[in-house]
Amino acid sequence: ITGIKQLLTVTWKMPEKIIPSQPLTCQIQYKNLYSNSSSFVTVPLNSAEKTGSCNLTGLWDSTEYSVTIRCMSVMSIFWSEWSRGKTASTEERAPSGKVDLWRVIESSHS
Repeated sequence: ITGIKQLLTVTWKMPEKIIPSQPLTCQIQYKNLYSNSSSFVTVPLNSAEKTGSCNLTGLWDSTEYSVTIRCMSVMSIFWSEWSRGKTASTEERAPSGKVDLWRVIESSHS
């Protein structure tokens, strides 16, 4: 979401051939690609919904994340396979203090 630095919005669509008759539970795994740490979020989805959405918050700014999703019926004990991973980056945040930067410009000599 533009303007929010430490957040990614994940949306997904159920495949056309899947017609759930029961509510689903979807699990989102997101990995910080710099630290290789993983976290999980569980999202309920009723049987009438064909799409899901979730805001991942509290992320590091200016960081790349990999996201995968899997789902299961609430009547099952088996998860689907993990989806193919997608990557996205959070926005860069402005410095919180004074930036100490010096640049020396010299003329080039032939």
